[in-house]
Amino acid sequence: MSSQLPLDQAIALLRQGRRADAEPFLRAAAGADPADFASRRLLAVTLYQQQKFEDALSAVEAAIVLKPELAEPYTLRGVILHNLGRSEEAIASMDKGADLAPGERTAWYNRGVVLSDMGRFEDAVESYDRALTIAPTPDGWVNRAGALINLQRPAEALESCDRALALAPHYAPALSNRGLALSELRRNNEAIVMFDHALAHAPGMAETWNNRGTTLHDMRLFDDAVASFDRALALQPQNMASWSNRGRSYCGMQRYEEGYASFEKALAAGTPRSAAEWNVAGDALVGLKRHEDALGAFDKALALNPLAAAVWGKRATTLYTLGRFEDGLKSADKALALIPDFSQALDTRGRILLEMNRIEEGLTALRRSGERQGAPPASEAKARHDAEQSAYLA
Repeated sequence: MSSQLPLDQAIALLRQGRRADAEPFLRAAAGADPADFASRRLLAVTLYQQQKFEDALSAVEAAIVLKPELAEPYTLRGVILHNLGRSEEAIASMDKGADLAPGERTAWYNRGVVLSDMGRFEDAVESYDRALTIAPTPDGWVNRAGALINLQRPAEALESCDRALALAPHYAPALSNRGLALSELRRNNEAIVMFDHALAHAPGMAETWNNRGTTLHDMRLFDDAVASFDRALALQPQNMASWSNRGRSYCGMQRYEEGYASFEKALAAGTPRSAAEWNVAGDALVGLKRHEDALGAFDKALALNPLAAAVWGKRATTLYTLGRFEDGLKSADKALALIPDFSQALDTRGRILLEMNRIEEGLTALRRSGERQGAPPASEAKARHDAEQSAYLA
């Protein structure tokens, strides 16, 4: 039996978006001809799109055996491995694809995506730069901006977003990331305008509603922030981050029962599996004043991603709250080793050093934090922080 007829039938079904219906025809085509590379490669893509990752891996590895000189199947294999949680193997597979075709954008771009998910943001920026040298695309600039935001380099992220928008003026992800960069630069009013512009083009972006809410929270517009989080949750009801952020805003209004209910919803959204989810669980547990449990959640996040500077910073703050100053200082230093100008870690480090009676070092760290944030002098900032913290923990 020839593999061509079932392959043609599968392609016709795929053009109609009927992946599940196409799958048996692709399997038949692959079974009919042991040397048919095309059917195996297309089967791997179809299985991946249906999130059947183990089967997709088997199919793409069979395709690689047939044509080991082609770069694209190695990149596809890397994407599948990443979805199976085997990220180091994913990078190795993408490296093989990049070696075979160094002028091919796809391997470099997907390599950047995986490295970002692993928290290796510096390496991710380098991969995106390689992809952008080959083909300057809006999505490449946007993802580069996201990595730079995570590196606490929002001014460079803003430039990347502008490069994306020069290519696609109404590209919603670029508008959204531009809003996030502006928020990181404390240009909050501009950030809200940018988020609104993004949502006018793509109102279904739950993450943008969430980021809009966090910016409104920073502006102390807590009612408006809750409304934004509610829009995010209408789109993604199990979004742990939006429930947790909603809880913070209710606590900002001193509506603690509603705040704690939101934190409980965050914890009920599902068992955390990724570093990001354990991080959010830690935030919710802090909101519930369960600081020891929060510490455990942050530790699980760091076991999965030890390069997460933000989580090291939160761990330091939690230890500071628990009065465990030596351990807190070590965590703050870990965060600062990853991002030297990380304002939250500098702030926590300064407060810990003051508690340890290392006054000059503490004030130096607080001044650096204030310069990084564009904040008032350290004494005023401390007074404001203490007042906010007292209200939050009341």
